[in-house]
Amino acid sequence: MRKSTAVKPINVASAIILRETPNGTRVLVARRKLDASLEPGKWEFPGGKLEPLEHPDACLIREIREELNLEIEVGEIFDVASHIYSSTQGPIHILLLCYLCRTEQEDFQLLDVSDARWVHSTELSSFDYAAADVATAAKLVKYLNRRTS
Repeated sequence: MRKSTAVKPINVASAIILRETPNGTRVLVARRKLDASLEPGKWEFPGGKLEPLEHPDACLIREIREELNLEIEVGEIFDVASHIYSSTQGPIHILLLCYLCRTEQEDFQLLDVSDARWVHSTELSSFDYAAADVATAAKLVKYLNRRTS
């Protein structure tokens, strides 16, 4: 029998935060800090690692407060992404649970991200996303375009 080389995935919840405005729906994207261990400076949908026994909804509420001081309402799951990063310590497997979320707040604080922006669906494709977020961003553009057509 061969020895398993499986890597236990790191479970991460991410928030696709939507805010309705008179000019249409806006999505919040955040930029990783420049000292992040994986893909520093890349853009992503904010969120973070689930703590042991933590529900993804609770994780998102906690992480978005910690990163942006923003209150959100967590909705349904939008996408599940799996990505394996290479690192000097070996492969890192990220299982990303992406939820549609809402907020009424426009203002946020950059507490644990280097930048964040409210963007229109037409702008979503112009960001340099972390690898685990690329497919979800493309799927989100299609979803938002269908909603408005």
